[in-house]
Amino acid sequence: MPVATFAIPCRNAGVHLRPLLQSLLAQTEPDFALLLVDDASHDGSAELAREVAGDRIVVHRNAAPLGIGGNWNRCLDLTATPFVCLAHQDDVYEPGYLARMLAARVALNEIAW
Repeated sequence: MPVATFAIPCRNAGVHLRPLLQSLLAQTEPDFALLLVDDASHDGSAELAREVAGDRIVVHRNAAPLGIGGNWNRCLDLTATPFVCLAHQDDVYEPGYLARMLAARVALNEIAW
């Protein structure tokens, strides 16, 4: 099982989705799952995600819109990894983002609280 999941809550992502997915696929730390939860989009967002990420992405499509909070929760419900990043559809990530976040998590675990 991967150590992390980039979970993308999506609704009619339009032009923003391709740059987001490309930035996630370019991560220097490859040990992650990629999940898109499409909140009943009508602009082809799910198909675009599959086109860009291929077999690397798991796409779930809500039959009816859950709204922002509901879709965020659906992302978390579908995630099984110990670390989750809600990757919003209009964000772009630096290639070392996940590696730095995982290193910070390890460092926090080493601190005696």
